[in-house]
Amino acid sequence: MSSGLKEHLITRAGQVTVINKSDSLITEISPGNLKCQKILFVDWSVPTMVIDDEQFGESIELFIFRVFQHLNRSQSTVRSIAFAVPDMCKQEEILADELVEATIHQMKSSSFKVSFVLTSDQRNLYNHFLKSIENLQQGEENFGVFYCSMTSQNC
Repeated sequence: MSSGLKEHLITRAGQVTVINKSDSLITEISPGNLKCQKILFVDWSVPTMVIDDEQFGESIELFIFRVFQHLNRSQSTVRSIAFAVPDMCKQEEILADELVEATIHQMKSSSFKVSFVLTSDQRNLYNHFLKSIENLQQGEENFGVFYCSMTSQNC
C-alpha cells in the first residue's frame, strides 16, 4: 500500500491504537472513527526491480495468501476485507488478474466479502478489474456474485 493511502486512512480513522503486530509484515490497528472492526496493514510493495510476469504474479499470490492466513489463524470475526490497490504498478493487467484469481482461490476455504479499493485516477486499472471479472463470469466455474462500482465520492 502506498504510504500516502495508508496515512490518509489513518488520518480519517482518527485516534487508533495498535491491536496486534504479529510479525514484521502484518499490523492490526483499531478502527478509530471508521465503521469497521479493525484495520489490517499487510506490507507488500510492488517490486521496483525488473521481474518477469510470473514472479510478479507469485508476489501477489503470496500477499493475498498472507492476508487470508492471518485472518483464518486469528479466529477473527471479520466478514469483509478491503484491499487498497497500489497505484504505482506498470503491469496493471497482471495486477488485476492475479488479485482477483488469488482472492478467489483463497475464498474457496473462507467466506469473506472482498472489495478492491481504487482511487478515481485509477480508471485504467479499474477497467482491467472489470475485464478480469467479466472473464471469470463467462467461464465454466462461475464464482460468487461480483459487483463493480466507481464513485468519485471522497471517503
